[in-house]
Amino acid sequence: MRVTVAVCTLGDREESLERALASIRAQGISPEPEILVVQNGPGCGAAKAAERTGGSVRLVREPTLGLSAARNRAWREAAGDWIVYLDDDARLSPGYLEALARLIAETDGRPGAAGGPILVGWDKPAPPWYEPGCDAWANRLDLGSFRRPIAWPETLYGTNMAFPVEMLRRLGGFRTDLGRKGAGLLDAEETELLL
Repeated sequence: MRVTVAVCTLGDREESLERALASIRAQGISPEPEILVVQNGPGCGAAKAAERTGGSVRLVREPTLGLSAARNRAWREAAGDWIVYLDDDARLSPGYLEALARLIAETDGRPGAAGGPILVGWDKPAPPWYEPGCDAWANRLDLGSFRRPIAWPETLYGTNMAFPVEMLRRLGGFRTDLGRKGAGLLDAEETELLL
């Protein structure tokens, strides 16, 4: 089974993208995942981050602005059977791809989606007003420390989620009328797809 890890970016978040890419390279699984960066905005930050990360990182540009358009471009470009989406300001937890490979092997690839915990961290000190109750608004997600099915109202978050590419193809991918576009904050395209 081959996995593609896709990071969609506006291209102006060079430092955080570089950390995201490094967390993918540090997974240490064989075969190595395909790493795909979809640049969805102007600038050359994505290319610089990919170059500094080293290894084989494939960069594609999606001219239609919007996270859903970038995610759809990613699954259309993916060489893997499964695609993992990772936000450009997130990091894959150590062992994430190994756990995903185990899940797929032990369930004959039946899951329609998979995800993992999302912790909230800071590259700089948190603002003085921030308290742990704000973690949910910063995309913290912890559905437990063991593998289990989830059902609505539980859901995965787009920060780290995985799908069989064939399933995305059959469903037509993410709705482009949902999802962030530029400065717009409309989201929930992954929730709609998961439902």
